[in-house]
Amino acid sequence: MEQPILALVDSSIYWKSVCDLAIWASRTFNVPVRLLNVLDKMSDDVLVPDEIAKDIDNRFLSDFADKVRDETASYARLMQELGQTVLDNAKSYIERREKVIVDTRLRYDSLADAIGFYGKTSSLIIIGKQGQQTSNNDGYSKVGNNFETIVRAARKPVLAASIEVRPIKKALLLYDENFGLNLVVDYLKRYHSIFDKPVMIAVSQNNFQLVEKDIDYIEKVSKQENIALSLLAVNEDFNEEILNNIAYENNIDLIIINAFTESKIRNMLFGSVHKILIQKIKVPILIVR
Repeated sequence: MEQPILALVDSSIYWKSVCDLAIWASRTFNVPVRLLNVLDKMSDDVLVPDEIAKDIDNRFLSDFADKVRDETASYARLMQELGQTVLDNAKSYIERREKVIVDTRLRYDSLADAIGFYGKTSSLIIIGKQGQQTSNNDGYSKVGNNFETIVRAARKPVLAASIEVRPIKKALLLYDENFGLNLVVDYLKRYHSIFDKPVMIAVSQNNFQLVEKDIDYIEKVSKQENIALSLLAVNEDFNEEILNNIAYENNIDLIIINAFTESKIRNMLFGSVHKILIQKIKVPILIVR
């Protein structure tokens, strides 16, 4: 990887988690970090956390608190102040923890267009499960409204941050007949060396007959390439409780899924099992295509 990591930051509770993953990815692949904040349809439920509000000019913040929503220069400046303050705080957070090149981009655009533009020159896109417009008291169990928009617009892998992020040493790949055998083999060949421990591939027993030949081939390639690999057959279909238990019992730091079916590449599996998994899984999730 030579292209920068693209990390989307805003004033949601996930911004530090996104930065922590950006630090890990930058260190792992030895590439710079690009922080992006998109001023896209700011609405009344956007929250300005105290740690960010303290850095914003009170003249603009008071208008925001009073729900002034006209097209005045003051309101436009507030949006710019908010976006730039978020970027500055995130950049400072990363630079205090890692010697890495960090640049920032503030863009007033649709989120999909911004991802399409910057995603072309990025190696990996990192996002939080929620954005600043997602209203949720605990912040743990609701995927943001823009989450699917980002994944659809991205042409590169998307890494979704959980609240708690730790160094990524072991990955669990959820495999079924829709993942794509060539995609799995390619990822194992290219990225297995970034993990300190064997990559674990989990397969549902209910689905095993459909992928048995694939698993045999993956094992064969792994031996040829000296890739450390372990297989896990799960007695039931995947659900959040089973996967969180597997992650806990096996010290899993990252779960890899494919959000698209091969037969219907335009139809994401959101609204079914994948959306529930993304909502409930407690470790970061890498969404590949």
